[in-house]
Amino acid sequence: MPHHLKNKLDEIFEPLYTTKQQGTGLGLASVKSIINAHSGTISVTTPPTIFTISLPKILKNGLKK
Repeated sequence: MPHHLKNKLDEIFEPLYTTKQQGTGLGLASVKSIINAHSGTISVTTPPTIFTISLPKILKNGLKK
């Protein structure tokens, strides 16, 4: 992750946030939305840049663990 983005880690998941001229800023916002819809979490640390995704385990009876 570029050095100038390290202070903006909270913002990268916001819709329409982009650092690219041709970017829409919807990629990470969409990922976070999908993960949240499944009761999961996503986080980022740097350096090196590591995205961590956690999702609940679904048991055979349909309950979340």
